[in-house]
Amino acid sequence: MAFAGPVIGRYNARATGNLLSHYAAPEPNVGKIILFLVLAVAAYLFIRGAMRTKRGDTRADRHAETPAENMKACARCGVNLPRSEALEADGNYFCSEEHRRLGAK
Repeated sequence: MAFAGPVIGRYNARATGNLLSHYAAPEPNVGKIILFLVLAVAAYLFIRGAMRTKRGDTRADRHAETPAENMKACARCGVNLPRSEALEADGNYFCSEEHRRLGAK
């Protein structure tokens, strides 16, 4: 039997017309690509963090701008809500006009 060309799996490469599939270039090293991507992300995060501290924009500064607000419990149902949203009547705080109308339990 004469050599008819490279055999890929059960099919003859010449018969399928795909001669280059057997002689294709080797696949790139996936490990090196992943390492490059990890290093690129690390460099990006490092530079971004350095720029943020250079400007003085830190996480603590952002939270310092919005002070915490006192929470009050509804005298009728007990749900907690910010004091600015609570309705006050007779020294009690309520979550809605209906609960204020009904009064404390």
